[in-house]
Amino acid sequence: MSDRRAMGDRINQQRALWQTMRAFTPPAGARQRVLNAVEAKLGRPRGRSLIAPVLAAAAACAVIFFWLVPSGQKPAVARVVAASAAEQGGTWLGGGDRLDPGSIRVAEAGHLRVDTGRARVEVAGPAAVEFRSRTLVLRHGEVTVDGDLEVEGPHCTARVQGRSAVSVSDARLQVHVFSGSAQLSTADVSCRVIDMSDALEVWAVPHRSPDPRPAARLPDAVQANLPATPARPERPATDDSAQPRRQPLARPRSPSPSLSTKLDRPPAAPPSALSRQVRAYWAAVELRSSRPHRALARLRALLTTWPDTALRPEIEFAIFDTLIELGRTAEARAQARHILEQLPNTPRAGELRRASQENAESTDD
Repeated sequence: MSDRRAMGDRINQQRALWQTMRAFTPPAGARQRVLNAVEAKLGRPRGRSLIAPVLAAAAACAVIFFWLVPSGQKPAVARVVAASAAEQGGTWLGGGDRLDPGSIRVAEAGHLRVDTGRARVEVAGPAAVEFRSRTLVLRHGEVTVDGDLEVEGPHCTARVQGRSAVSVSDARLQVHVFSGSAQLSTADVSCRVIDMSDALEVWAVPHRSPDPRPAARLPDAVQANLPATPARPERPATDDSAQPRRQPLARPRSPSPSLSTKLDRPPAAPPSALSRQVRAYWAAVELRSSRPHRALARLRALLTTWPDTALRPEIEFAIFDTLIELGRTAEARAQARHILEQLPNTPRAGELRRASQENAESTDD
């Protein structure tokens, strides 16, 4: 009887202990601390603890990237200063637009001015170009570069430093250097760099003043010993030749090869700077009828190359007339004001004032 009672008491104690253990709740984080202690004791890597920092860093990088570069867009490589009849990807370009990498087409009467940060580029239509981070790809047409820029052609690349006109026609690249320098990446027959100063010296015709000294004459004793040139044999007279026969012209006697007949004349003087400027001015003016955009670029390059030239008034008026022909009224108005400030008493002052007023009215309308 006592044994049964003792066994019942033990069963009741076990039940009470089991209910107490089931109702027990461990403190927060106790289970994780136990697991960490076991993993540290076993020497296993704590992979779970590294996942959260890695994910947080990746998310931060993604946020910064998408904040700096909007989704679906590429960073702009250049800024449009002015544009007319120029399009990229089916969109017409205008002043202030940001250029993305991609082909740009300029129509026949269009133009495009771009600032890349390292150079200012003017594209004269018709042309096809593409602006990249440090390179201008010129497929055809002509551009004027003022600064430091690499121009890539069909078969070579030219590094332009200064002011140059670069053109591509029939897969041939030509660089006309007005100031500074230009270097080709590879030697190719289809690529050519022309220094305008050297070219103008070749085009210019040197002025030779007449020699006031009398012509050199050999001594009489030497001339008497020179062999005489045999006369041309006469043709036999025919029956129907009624007119008298013409006497053959005697060939001038040449001096003996052993005698020196070189005249002591001074070498021809090199062409002056003014003659080179005149040649360059007329070469640019002749382009106005066929390629007015190219003529405008050449005229502006003359003022950059020779800022103190005596032909500056003629060049300024030629720039004004070319802008009027191209219909670029805003630039023509600024050019007219510039000329009036420099030459207030010019005979064309009235014409310049009227042009300024007409351009102002058209702008207001």
